[in-house]
Amino acid sequence: MAVLFWVARIADRQRFNKSSWTRHPLVYTFALGVYCTSWTFYGLVGTAASKGWAYLPILLGPILLFTIGFPLLQRIARVSKQENIHSIADFITSRYGKRQAVAAIITIIMLATTVPYISLQLKAVADTLRFSVEAIAIADQDLTLIVSCVMILFTLIFGANRLDIASYHSGIMAAIAFESLIKIIALVAIAVFALNLTENFDASQFADNANAVFNKSTLTPSFVVLTFVSAATIFCLPRMFQITFVECLGEKHLLFARRGFSLYLLVIIIAVFCIAWVGNQHLAGTDVASDTYVLALPLATGHEWLALLAFIGGFSAATAMIIVASLTLSQMLSNDVILPLLIRQHKPDNTIPDYSSALFLTRRLTVVAIILMSWAYQNYLAENVALTEIGLIAFALAVQLAPAILFGLYWQQGNAMGVFAGLACGTLIWFISLMVPLLSHAGFIDPEVLDQGIFAFQLLRPGQLFGLTFSDSYTRGVILSLAANCLAFYYVSKLNRTRLSDRLQAFAFVNKERADQHHNVHDLHINKDDLSSILSQFLGESATRRLLENEQRPELLRVSPKMLDYAESALAGVVGVASARAMLTSLSSGETLGVEDVVNIFEETTRSLQFSQEMLFASFESVSSAISVVNAELKIVAWNKNYEDMFHYPKNMLRVGQDVAELVRYNAEHGVIGNGDIEQQIQTRLKHLAAGKPYKAVRNHNQNVIEIKGRALSTGGYVTTYDDITEFINAQNTLERRVKERTEEIEDINQSLREEIRKHSETEKALSEAKQAAEISNASKTQFLATASHDI
Repeated sequence: MAVLFWVARIADRQRFNKSSWTRHPLVYTFALGVYCTSWTFYGLVGTAASKGWAYLPILLGPILLFTIGFPLLQRIARVSKQENIHSIADFITSRYGKRQAVAAIITIIMLATTVPYISLQLKAVADTLRFSVEAIAIADQDLTLIVSCVMILFTLIFGANRLDIASYHSGIMAAIAFESLIKIIALVAIAVFALNLTENFDASQFADNANAVFNKSTLTPSFVVLTFVSAATIFCLPRMFQITFVECLGEKHLLFARRGFSLYLLVIIIAVFCIAWVGNQHLAGTDVASDTYVLALPLATGHEWLALLAFIGGFSAATAMIIVASLTLSQMLSNDVILPLLIRQHKPDNTIPDYSSALFLTRRLTVVAIILMSWAYQNYLAENVALTEIGLIAFALAVQLAPAILFGLYWQQGNAMGVFAGLACGTLIWFISLMVPLLSHAGFIDPEVLDQGIFAFQLLRPGQLFGLTFSDSYTRGVILSLAANCLAFYYVSKLNRTRLSDRLQAFAFVNKERADQHHNVHDLHINKDDLSSILSQFLGESATRRLLENEQRPELLRVSPKMLDYAESALAGVVGVASARAMLTSLSSGETLGVEDVVNIFEETTRSLQFSQEMLFASFESVSSAISVVNAELKIVAWNKNYEDMFHYPKNMLRVGQDVAELVRYNAEHGVIGNGDIEQQIQTRLKHLAAGKPYKAVRNHNQNVIEIKGRALSTGGYVTTYDDITEFINAQNTLERRVKERTEEIEDINQSLREEIRKHSETEKALSEAKQAAEISNASKTQFLATASHDI
């Protein structure tokens, strides 16, 4: 753990360094190794030892996705960057009209998926710890609880101390990559050690034992379904979506991982095969569970240091998964469920609440709650269930998101109602076919339900749902749930009218290739007259003229790349980035915008205008001034609450379209405008408004001093602000009074000083005269003495 903290701390200091080693594609590739949890480390070895090639689909699915299905990964990554996606809930919500209900449902489903998966990690760590240290005298539940508390502490210290979700998490990525490196080193070391043990084996007996397990039919329906499910979890599990797409810094990283991650999984496939193969021979006839072969092989031969390395590898696998999964899910819960509830409970006023402290607390509490729920799941539902079974049940629920994601990327008619219907049907069948047996075995549901069916309805027997008995129960559950999900999604989307918000997002997701045709606006070739024409329609003549004045080469017919940047930014401010790019692309190619493009542009324009209006209203309410706005017809069209409170207008007097003359009259009658003839004041004020002349005045109102400022709007109309400057005036008067008092004090001091100076001057004059008289007397005395001396 100390090493992980050290790695994360060093890497986190480099998060703002664009050329840091933490941003290397190799770090991203190893971070993808978070897919290989303790289930991979222990459970897959057990599956390989008991069922042969049945372990292969869990690792083969991602390999096929990163090779054959790589265009799908590229598409998801590009859309995620284009739409600024931060989680799988954000991705699906953005595609289907950005509805909060969609985000909440996705988050709850992901919670139900993640809890069993984390419980698997807790079970694996606790079981291997007990197997490795025989002297542990702690009950299973208590040991799992201790492991859970350690994981909670580690996760809180490690990653729950930052709110930002948009930036690259260099510390977490580096630590997860380091853990993935430890995992594969440990597995390869155990595999090499296992192969060394084969030197003393009987070759023929060894081959017979291996063939008994691995010489079985491979391409069964179960094998195919598990391969698909494993591939889909790359973009359906929250932690894998986070690492694969949100933390992906560019297509270069994804291309590097295409080979690197596939090779990583291939090495694990070989290592698992070797350990299971040798374990079956070396530990045959013992009571050692196949899930513990990774630890049992070195312990049975007295190599404790190798067993310690294996335990560290398994612990790293569990820790990495719990950190990323709990942090990702806590982010989704706080952002998509809890924060919207806090916002709804907030009473509208002039204050904008600070939710940062609440989000910090919420994310920490959700991390604690998620891991404790996983501990409860393990102890009360899955105590005696194999690691692989726990993981597969979680996988089956996670892939219920696959239809929403895949339809959303390739079928433009899909909408939010289809998502609701598909998830409802798919999740219900998943629960009946896979969770009900688990709940029954745990004692929460009457076991008779398995034989008689839910509500004693034979068609609802979990093991033979709808009377179907093909393949095994898990394969049936996955196939039936996904089939119901897809059918419900398709037919409800077809029957339900698609809203404009859904069509807008469908355009951005489904038609992504069209936007990529001219990924760089500098590649477009547009005539200046065409650009001027389309800009004037959305920006106006004057704004277009000012914009085109920035052209450095006005003599050229084509628009310069710098001007294209200006034009795209200006258009995007009105119609949005996607629509601005679509219009400029159509000008360059000479194509006509389709109906979907036009709908997209105007829908996005409407949304932009609505957002601007909301921002305007929010700004109105947040400023301290009282504000009123009138249109060119001198009718009031906007005001804020401070305006109502300042003038105490009668009820229903303030309404959109009210003649401003009535309001001016009311203010004049209450002494706001000034003294004098009321009608004359009203006419003077209306003339100022009609002429659009700037206006500034200070008036007394209800023992307060109001400063009134008015300015014309460029589109016609007038905006007036009213500020209560009473405190300022009082402070100014107090300052003037103090200055006057201090000036008088200084004048008195100066007068006293002048009197002292006069007296001092008179004294000096008297002293000078006395001195002069003394000198004359002294001269006479000297003369007398000289004469007397001569006579003598």
